[in-house]
Amino acid sequence: MPFTVGHILVPADFTFVNLPAAPLTNASNGTTTSGTTETRDAVLGNYVFTGVAGVRYRVWLLGGGHQPTVSGDRFSVRVRYTTNGATPTSSDTMAGADTTFITVGTSGNQNFVVPHITTFVPGAGTITLSVFYVRIVGTGTVTPTGNRQLYAEEIGTV
Repeated sequence: MPFTVGHILVPADFTFVNLPAAPLTNASNGTTTSGTTETRDAVLGNYVFTGVAGVRYRVWLLGGGHQPTVSGDRFSVRVRYTTNGATPTSSDTMAGADTTFITVGTSGNQNFVVPHITTFVPGAGTITLSVFYVRIVGTGTVTPTGNRQLYAEEIGTV
């Protein structure tokens, strides 16, 4: 099915773009970090799909912004996963690499709408992805804000 400008994706469309499950979306502000402790965005929640052995997936974290409390702090965005359906923790495997961003102010929403994109090969099983934030430089906290979307797509075999 060809897509046209303005097309709104519905569940039936996902078979055409190699998504193993519909994207996870949330427009509410996320979980505020607790300093240097890696914090899961429980508000965004988990993205769950059935992984296939030998398949590489591309993970997308799109949209939203970040509300810092201290200008100049650096934070890292990480996507972690499990293969048994359990909710990931900060000690679970990271899907690909992390992304670091620097806050530039403390007033209003700091919209760093640079997507977090990475690839990984999780193997077969019930794959559960979650987004984590951690401060790596500075003294403040950050809250993910706005409409965020997390999903994975199949991009080929390994």
